[in-house]
Amino acid sequence: MVNVQNVYIRYMKITCVLSILLVFCNFLGIGQNYLPIPSTHYNFDAVAETTPALGTTSGAIDGSDFVMFSQNYASLFSMNLGLPNNGLISNPSRTFQLQAYNQNNMLYLTAGQSDSILLINPASYNAISVLGFATEGNATMNVIVRFTDNTTQTFNAVSVLDWFSGSGSVFGLFGRAGRTSGTIVNPPNGPHLYPHSFILNCANRTKLLKSVIFQNTGANPRLCLMAISGNSGPFSTLAQSSPVTCTGGTNGSATLTPSGGISPYTYTWSTLPVQNSSVAVNLTQGVYTYTVTESGGCSNTGSIAITQSNSPIAPLFVSSNGTTVCSGNTLALAASGANSYTWSTGSNAQLIIVSPTASAVYTVCGPNLNNCIASGSIYIQVLMPPQISLANLLSGHCTNSPGYTLSMLPGPGILTGPAIQNFSVFQPSLMPPGTTSVGFSYTASNGCSAFITYTTQIFSLPQVSVALSPSIFCTSGSSVNLSPYGFPSGGNFSGNGIMAGIFSPSLAGIGTHVFSYSYSDANGCVNSSTTAVQVQSLASPSMSINKTFYCMNAPTVTLVGLPAGGQFAGPGLQPGGVFNPFLAGAGTHTMVYTLVSGPCQSSISKTVTVSTCADMTELSALIKHWYYNFAASTLEYESETQAEIELYTLEGKLLLKTSIEPGKGNFALPQLSRACFMLNYSDLNHTGTFQWCQD
Repeated sequence: MVNVQNVYIRYMKITCVLSILLVFCNFLGIGQNYLPIPSTHYNFDAVAETTPALGTTSGAIDGSDFVMFSQNYASLFSMNLGLPNNGLISNPSRTFQLQAYNQNNMLYLTAGQSDSILLINPASYNAISVLGFATEGNATMNVIVRFTDNTTQTFNAVSVLDWFSGSGSVFGLFGRAGRTSGTIVNPPNGPHLYPHSFILNCANRTKLLKSVIFQNTGANPRLCLMAISGNSGPFSTLAQSSPVTCTGGTNGSATLTPSGGISPYTYTWSTLPVQNSSVAVNLTQGVYTYTVTESGGCSNTGSIAITQSNSPIAPLFVSSNGTTVCSGNTLALAASGANSYTWSTGSNAQLIIVSPTASAVYTVCGPNLNNCIASGSIYIQVLMPPQISLANLLSGHCTNSPGYTLSMLPGPGILTGPAIQNFSVFQPSLMPPGTTSVGFSYTASNGCSAFITYTTQIFSLPQVSVALSPSIFCTSGSSVNLSPYGFPSGGNFSGNGIMAGIFSPSLAGIGTHVFSYSYSDANGCVNSSTTAVQVQSLASPSMSINKTFYCMNAPTVTLVGLPAGGQFAGPGLQPGGVFNPFLAGAGTHTMVYTLVSGPCQSSISKTVTVSTCADMTELSALIKHWYYNFAASTLEYESETQAEIELYTLEGKLLLKTSIEPGKGNFALPQLSRACFMLNYSDLNHTGTFQWCQD
């Protein structure tokens, strides 16, 4: 423990809060006792003291023929009810003396009436209290207090409760009796007697009171007034002080105890700030003035001195469960020797828990048993924890990233986390996608430890697929752009026959080939998918036909396609590749032979001409002479008109296509062994195909 009383005493005066327990006697009730005032001039007997009630009372006091009765009256009916036989009505602050029950004992006023109660012996009073009630509902009254010098003090619109209201009564639930029947009734909520207090002005308290005038200002309720009491005696104040118990202390106090007068009292002290209670606290040495004012406006003013008694202040004892601590760890500090405590941390507990981050002196102060401020302190040395880190932990990893050894600074410590292997290796593949943590703790040579937590993200691999259709290609097929078939788009294809994402079947060659599609997402995670394709080949087909020109009446001919197994198609073709010129009809027709193997397809075509082959004699009117000269290999003609001609062999070979003019002419032709021809003829008026053979 370090005693720093002399060093910190000025600081403690400012920062410590002194809790003072004040014990004092409350004498406020002494000045408020109301004692009976002998009075007369009551105008009504409202209390039945014996039976019959009709014969011992002046009349009913409400509209239901009820009167009050004494306890003697009730005993005649073996009931414990009624007003006290001695007429004494009392509570801790008021005592009333009722008039004798065998005479007028009530000032009874109906609506609009007024009358007085006279004091037998005029005297001075601070306040008076009138006992009474109303019947047939709540009432109001004006009250005039008259003194012997004929001056008055008026109290207007005073409320008077119905005797069955019950609020604030000094005596109640005593029953009532039917005046005519004499029968006692004990209702659960009444009747009640109420006090009505009137505080006199301070100037009127030295005057002699001689009468009190009452006026019933209500429209229907009746006033029933039965006794009067008064509060008297001089108003004074007793001032007592408690000294300051230490140099510069603020634990002095002063207590004011008023007597006489009428409460509540108000207080004003010359303190800064102004205090307004009966006890002034936190006072320094000096003289203080005070003013006490009671509710009637009378005041007492005086002064009181606060002295000082000096005595040595014992320091507070401060203890701890250690004087050295690692930064951030906790220590318990405890103080003793005071009634309350204020620490330099701001805490007001006797025992505090601290987590210091730097060496420091902790001070505590508080009022001791003498209400003097005492203080104490303790020095706590703080040891710094090591500065640690994981130097190479990445912020993100793909689930297929390889594991790697973490670099721990300033040296090997303890790694924790579900992705740690062999105490030092971080293995991303052990964790599902999401956030994972790695903890690193290290203890330095001074015994202080540090712990740090890192978080890193584990990224899932992209979902990669290849949807290649078709998966069988032909070597003769076109190259294919593979980009649309990889998902997500933007990846790379690799494999035989692939260049820059383009697959060439001919480059890949015949066989089965595996394609790989690789994609890297925004996190740098790479995934791939594979698919297999086949490349096939097909030989080029050939087709043979006897000739390419046919008359419609020519016999059918069978086409031959190699390799066998293909399909023939074209006009006039029948199953098995049989060509029927008649079914094909006149015209030029294309015959196709197609081989199919998987996706591979290869075709070859030939063109044939079918003619109606009309007789040459039909042209005799147009062409006078038509002759092939075998020796000269010329065609000689004589025509009547200009025409366009096409000359074919019967096999469909074109020999000549030209125009002929009217008259004789000839054309050179290839050397022919047979003079059989097909002729397409067209002039302005005639068109036709003709067949002719020269003998």
